Amino acid sequence: MEQVQRQRRRNRAISLGVIALIGVVVVAVVIALPRTGNAVPLPGYLDRCLTSVTYHYHPGLTIVINGSTYAVPPDVGRSGSCNRPLHTHPNTNNQAVFDGTIHVESDEARSYTLGDFFLIWGNSANNANLAILTGTQIFTNHVDSSHSLSVTVNGGASPNPGAPQNIVIPQNAGDSTNNCDTNSAVPPGGCKPFDIVITYA
Repeated sequence: MEQVQRQRRRNRAISLGVIALIGVVVVAVVIALPRTGNAVPLPGYLDRCLTSVTYHYHPGLTIVINGSTYAVPPDVGRSGSCNRPLHTHPNTNNQAVFDGTIHVESDEARSYTLGDFFLIWGNSANNANLAILTGTQIFTNHVDSSHSLSVTVNGGASPNPGAPQNIVIPQNAGDSTNNCDTNSAVPPGGCKPFDIVITYA
């Protein structure tokens, strides 16, 4: 009888060991698997590839962090033949440099915001920090007793100083060269400069 009990204890110990080993293997496999999804999911109106263009306009964007221009990468919101409604191109010489122009292209009669561009940027880079723009923070930079955040449009006050992410980009926005796309619908009132400068210092 004692030998049977010892055998049962041994079998129980072996079973527990096997279960623990399986658990360790499962955890290791889960950790090793590539992550799916994206750190910045997009709402449906941004999570789409354009098939045609009704509106195409060009607000300018400059970001300055602690005195240095923060480089917006080229091809934000572009992947292969897919262009999101807001995206960047390489510069005109086809170099891998952002030229300061956001391309807003849409086949929908809808308005887009500056925050929409930051969401697409964060999604493109799979980096939630790049999607952050509020009245008190850009990326990981917070307003505090020694740092401020300002946003200007065309050198003047922001149309939405407390929440720059909600600045609506007008459908006749042009960059510093007053450049709208003449191949799409002519914007009401013609193309008007809409240059956004975000400064954290």
